Amino acid sequence: MADPPPDVERSHKLALLSSATKRVVRNGLPPREALAIVNARSDQKITNAELSRALGPLVENDAADLHKAEIELREEAEKEGLDAAAIAARTVDVHGLSIPKSFVQSHPHWTASYERLSHFQSKVAANVEKKRETSAANPAVLTAPPSIKTRKTGKQKNAQWQNENAKRHCTEQNYKNAWKEATTLFHQKKEGDTTDPRVKLTQEQIVDALNEKWHLDGEGKENSREKYMLAVSTLRRAVKKGNFGVSPKKKGKGVQVSCEWKQLVAVHINVTQEVSTLGEPDIATIRATLRASLRGTEHDEAFNLKNAWEDIRRLNADILVPMGHLAADDVRWTWCTHDNVKQHTNSYLEVLIKYGFARNEPEHLDDGTIRPITIVKEMCVRSNHMDETHHPLDNEHDKGGPRATTYVHPLLGRSGSRSTRSYHHVTAVCSVNLSPGVNPPMFIFSSKAKNPQVKSSWVETLADTRGIWGHNKCVQLPPFVAARPEGSMDNALFMNYIDAMQDACWPDPDTVSLEIKRDEHGRITSGPVLWTLDFGQGRVSANTFETPEWDRWARDKYNKGILIMPLLPNSTAVTALMDYLFGPYKGACRDRSQVIFADHVLANCEKVNAIKAKMSRGEEVTNEEKRAIKQAVKMDPSDVGRIVFGELTEDRLPHPESPYAIHFTKDKIEHGAKELGYVPWEPERLWNHPKVRHELGQEDETPQVRRMREMIEQYDSLKSIVADQGFNISIFNSSLPTTSGPVERAPTDELQAEALAKTGRTASAGAIWLSTSRSPQWLGGAASSWIQREKMKADKDEKDAQKKNEEEKLLEAAEQVYAKFKDKGEKGRNNTDLKALIKFVVALEARVDADGNKDRPSKYTNHAQMLQRLSECQQPWHKYLQSDESDSDSSEEEGSQDDSESEKESDSDFEG
Repeated sequence: MADPPPDVERSHKLALLSSATKRVVRNGLPPREALAIVNARSDQKITNAELSRALGPLVENDAADLHKAEIELREEAEKEGLDAAAIAARTVDVHGLSIPKSFVQSHPHWTASYERLSHFQSKVAANVEKKRETSAANPAVLTAPPSIKTRKTGKQKNAQWQNENAKRHCTEQNYKNAWKEATTLFHQKKEGDTTDPRVKLTQEQIVDALNEKWHLDGEGKENSREKYMLAVSTLRRAVKKGNFGVSPKKKGKGVQVSCEWKQLVAVHINVTQEVSTLGEPDIATIRATLRASLRGTEHDEAFNLKNAWEDIRRLNADILVPMGHLAADDVRWTWCTHDNVKQHTNSYLEVLIKYGFARNEPEHLDDGTIRPITIVKEMCVRSNHMDETHHPLDNEHDKGGPRATTYVHPLLGRSGSRSTRSYHHVTAVCSVNLSPGVNPPMFIFSSKAKNPQVKSSWVETLADTRGIWGHNKCVQLPPFVAARPEGSMDNALFMNYIDAMQDACWPDPDTVSLEIKRDEHGRITSGPVLWTLDFGQGRVSANTFETPEWDRWARDKYNKGILIMPLLPNSTAVTALMDYLFGPYKGACRDRSQVIFADHVLANCEKVNAIKAKMSRGEEVTNEEKRAIKQAVKMDPSDVGRIVFGELTEDRLPHPESPYAIHFTKDKIEHGAKELGYVPWEPERLWNHPKVRHELGQEDETPQVRRMREMIEQYDSLKSIVADQGFNISIFNSSLPTTSGPVERAPTDELQAEALAKTGRTASAGAIWLSTSRSPQWLGGAASSWIQREKMKADKDEKDAQKKNEEEKLLEAAEQVYAKFKDKGEKGRNNTDLKALIKFVVALEARVDADGNKDRPSKYTNHAQMLQRLSECQQPWHKYLQSDESDSDSSEEEGSQDDSESEKESDSDFEG
């Protein structure tokens, strides 16, 4: 069967579309159902898309009119002989169909866009209509105006938005009226005013009645902050604050917050960050600052502080970055300033140049850079850095952080974390040289014995160290060991350690001298040895400069060429090479100690299982074995070697995978010396260290100083603006630290020692650095001798002043007794008065018997003994209390007789 002509097929499809459209428009069938009915009755099918396009323009009789228009167009084309292009020019594309222009002109609705309300829009419109129809005719209650129906065009407002806006406005007004009425009733009920009969209702009943009266159902506002329903708790709070009979306060921030005030708060936080007494502010401090700046001003409680702080953070996100807590010692913050670190490096450089460790000439590095100072490579092996680290022998867990988390069954009882705390601990004294190389370490074990001794089992796991030092070949040296009650360094041990290192590494005395000596080939054969260390606890104490041993030792070491250079106090985190190496080393030792502890746990389990098996067989078990079952697993000092060095090699060297072998390598020592600017000499690395604090007015103008200056200028400018706006600026009183300038020291050692003695803090590392750190020459004995003399003199003056004070008190008490006796005679005598006289006389005469025993008041305990002692005075005891009147005039001579009689009378009285 041949296909129908195109025009017939087109007309048939239009008829099908017209039929489907009528079923949808007239009968109300769903489009899918109408489409299924039409397609089932015809061989030719229409699609869902074609029906959707046709639903809008097609109405009753449109199909017939369209068919007629198409026939007319075809007849015109045949009559005029139009081609396809001319025919297309007389048609219009509507919804994908070519429609004759004549039909479109007579049916303009075909070109209108087809648009229907969504399900939600229909539901809202129906709900509004329902509320309008069912609302009571109450003139006091506002009702929404009739809904406006209009198209959503660009020139007209959305009808739905207009309807909802009108409804919201009416609801807000109803809510305000209900609020005023409810708060008034609540207040009357509180005050006992029964004028309004509704006051007799409960608060809940009042709220329900007013919500019903003012049509406040809260529908559509369930998850909104503006619920438009009265609540009892909200009304109670308002009445408690005195807000009754007035409109409710609008939620959210009520006024526009000053931008200058926000910026000032942000800058204030940055300024406070640089103030040592305050430190970095936390959120509690910031909130207190915000509230304090508003207290007593017109802005107090004028806006939401929480929202204001969110705005401050958002607007200043570049300068207010949240960081984790960083604990910084106040003393380190005080000392580690740019000027102090720079002055220390300059003093250190003077020592290096003076004793030949550096030359005052440029050094050309391999990367093409030039340094103003040349480090003498041959002297690097003589430049040592030393410090101690602590090795605990316990398995105590972390107190916080993710590693402190434990995993438990929530329905079982908590038993807590088991840990063992050992009274043993070991201090490892580690040192390196800048060649680079590692020096033999020293381990200080703790022991509670009266005479601490090192056990052989503690030493068996310690490794040896290989190096050349002052030897002509590579040698292997054992570690140094010592025992102290506290397991820590002290003055005597420090001196012994330096001596032992000298004897082991530089055994030939001719290889160490104060001046550098060279052979005929220019090689160094002798020179000084420099020890750079932190003068903290163990090296300097209260009796360091009072003992002659230290004085002699310091003089001897200096004369032999051993120099000791202290670092800047409280700055090891910045200037100490050993601290740089200790960081990863301690972490590795911690992990290793957990492995050792696990081995102990396994061995203990096997031991306990063996004892329990023995008990199950009925065999006899000793008390010691019974105690072993309950004892906690512990580590002992012999485990330190396994922790630090691992399992030793056959040559008694550290295991290649041990913490000591991994973190004390030549590469890491060289890298650390370069990072801290020791080799090559680059002190700028220390000056610009992240932990170094910069101050206004310091010698160098650094980028941080420029930022601080700009910040303080902005801070002062904002304070004046904010003050004019009525804020309280007394809280914004922070000021950036300003440098006090470089430390001025005396030019000679004697004057430096005198300055140190006058500080009264001879055991303070800070006082030593401030007074005598120009060079290590103060160890030559000048300071120690001066300090010893000054302290002895001060002690003598103190004892003399104390003795004089005591004598004055005794004299005053004796004079009171004498005056009492002259007034009352025999009646004034009692044992308390006699005791005061005995103390005065004994102290004044200071008798000593043949055996060398001093006369003491405690020997005379009763009345008779005290009278006997007074009768034995070198002269009558009251002579000590009478004024010296030997040069007086004749009036004294006239009364001499009376005096003698009174003396006899008093003597006879006290003799009983």
